[in-house]
Amino acid sequence: MTNGREERATRAEQMRKDRERGEKRQRNLITVGIVGIVVVLIAVAGVAYKLESDRRAPIDELMPPAGATEDYGVVYTPKDAGGTAKKDVVRVVIYEDMQCPICQSFEQANGQYLAEAVKSGDSKKVAETAKPVIDKYPRSFYASEASLMLAKNAFDAGNLGEAQKHLEWVMGNGVEAHRGVARQRLAAVLLEQKKYDEALKVLDATRDPAFTALAADMRGDVMLAQGRLDEARAAYKLAIDKADPRNPVKQIAQTKLDALGGAQ
Repeated sequence: MTNGREERATRAEQMRKDRERGEKRQRNLITVGIVGIVVVLIAVAGVAYKLESDRRAPIDELMPPAGATEDYGVVYTPKDAGGTAKKDVVRVVIYEDMQCPICQSFEQANGQYLAEAVKSGDSKKVAETAKPVIDKYPRSFYASEASLMLAKNAFDAGNLGEAQKHLEWVMGNGVEAHRGVARQRLAAVLLEQKKYDEALKVLDATRDPAFTALAADMRGDVMLAQGRLDEARAAYKLAIDKADPRNPVKQIAQTKLDALGGAQ
């Protein structure tokens, strides 16, 4: 009887110890699981914080638009347009004011720095901001835009020589859409410098019909500064005749012509 009780007691004790070990293992597994979950949550929170910080951090490096090539073009395929390669015809619509998705992406990455530089009125900051665009993408729309911006900033600051340099760069290297603008502004800079013959020579090279009226009006200003009143009147009259009814040049030239006594 005594041996039977001892065996039962021994088995009971062994079962108790086994149960305690099992409960301990279970507690350990639960603890490890909780720690693992906490570590994962901390890691996820850290990654989310890093991504959000990166998203909000200012972009110091100028970024080309998606699809940009080494020769400053942009590749746009049927796939980009939502079609099928080698099957659908790509229809490209050119928008202004950054409505083009690719231009918009470039503007979002870099535009704020250019705009803030101009708004600051700090010519040094403007130059530092625009120079990387011109150096890195000299044949791009944005390089021309940046050069025009630098020219305007220099002109407003009274630095006519600097303005002339930037405008001549656009005329020689800029995109076609900006060359006509640069030509007219260069003529204005040369007029301000009293370089009348050079201003007229620049205006004589105007070929784009879109600038015919503006060039004629500017020619009138140069002639007037030289005291060549009859030729100034003729130039203003041409500007009036060539300007579209909605073109403000028409009214401006008319006002100047009236001040000279009208066409004679």
